[in-house]
Amino acid sequence: MKKLTLFAILFFTILSNSSAQQIDVDVRVLPPYQLSLDGLTNQLLATVRNTNIEQPANNINFRLELYGPKGLHIFSNRVFDEDLDLEPGEARQFIGDDWDALYESTNLTIEPINEKQRMIDTQMLRDGVYKICLIAFNTVTNERLSNGVPSDCYDFTVEVPDAPKIIFPRSNYSIPQDGSPLNIIWQQINLKTNILLKLLMLQISQK
Repeated sequence: MKKLTLFAILFFTILSNSSAQQIDVDVRVLPPYQLSLDGLTNQLLATVRNTNIEQPANNINFRLELYGPKGLHIFSNRVFDEDLDLEPGEARQFIGDDWDALYESTNLTIEPINEKQRMIDTQMLRDGVYKICLIAFNTVTNERLSNGVPSDCYDFTVEVPDAPKIIFPRSNYSIPQDGSPLNIIWQQINLKTNILLKLLMLQISQK
């Protein structure tokens, strides 16, 4: 009787683990890494697959979590408005515009409060190491369907560089008045972060 009971417990455990890991999630962020949260999401690539080749997977959605410097934690308990159904062995890929619902109708929670206020003020991520996770779950039973942390996660580094120096023109350079174009040469920087630079030019009148 004890052997039978032990076998029943083991069999139930195997079935439970199989159900809990029915969805395989491969998530990554494509470089160049963006400094803004919405830009970063546009670079988010996720491939999800139903590992069960006999049974469909229904009522699937995802929890998104982002961890960063200074204790930053950004998360959403539901990424998509509509649940996803996958046929046996079916795989789906999401990138770019597929994540629009995340900002149009899904609330993102940002913690702690000082980092939330900083992101509101600057609209930028800090430089540092980040971890982003996409975890599949059943919206009816709330059961986790993928492996969870750290298997469903991806680590990447955001770099916020100093402004590159202008090699040409140098200080006290006089701009030609004949209408010829001014070619500005910048110091080359090699980063995986996508940056936008603004150039301010002032006309200084001599007295």
